[in-house]
Amino acid sequence: MPLTGDLADLPFPELTRLLAHHTGNLEVPLSGQDIHLNLFLQQGWLRALFIDGFNIRDERRVRDTVLNLATLPHGSFAFYEGAAEQLRAPLDYRLVDLLEVQDDAVPEGHLPHPATTFTLTDQRDVPAALQASFAAAEPHLRLGTSAELLSALLGLPERDAQLLIYRLRAAGLAIPQHRVAWHTPPAVAAQVAATGVASTPVRRLLGALRRLMVRA
Repeated sequence: MPLTGDLADLPFPELTRLLAHHTGNLEVPLSGQDIHLNLFLQQGWLRALFIDGFNIRDERRVRDTVLNLATLPHGSFAFYEGAAEQLRAPLDYRLVDLLEVQDDAVPEGHLPHPATTFTLTDQRDVPAALQASFAAAEPHLRLGTSAELLSALLGLPERDAQLLIYRLRAAGLAIPQHRVAWHTPPAVAAQVAATGVASTPVRRLLGALRRLMVRA
């Protein structure tokens, strides 16, 4: 029985993370464009891409197609698990590398809510382009943090913090944390004190913490 759904509920980057340890055929009909995509996946790797039955091997077109999927606000999909097809010349792309999305290409509806709390996954295979950002965010994600909170802790505009969490989530490095503590953890308070940020960011930080507590 296939896994079916809509990209409005499970954006493509999150879907690829879900399928990272599975092998099979992902079908995505692009409604409105009269195009049918088939992606043959193997344990997080893209082994073949077919567009309307045509085998696509051009690297630029492969990347553009995957990035287009990553920014679609909606669209149905179906994943059929099974053995990888015997392809004469399979592709050799890690999906996490293909999903290096330009920041201005991410739809606003795909960005995490500023108050949603995220934490680390068990994955530690960090793409080279994300290593510096992950190093800065990792200690805060380990405790559980939101884009609003991370913005104050790292001195980033809130949208940049949202984009950072989006990219880490797409790489399988961060997931939403569904339970939030009612009090400010001592380690978080110590981190805030150590940043030495100005009063306005501190107020933003405390406001973010209060909103997190209300949502718990």
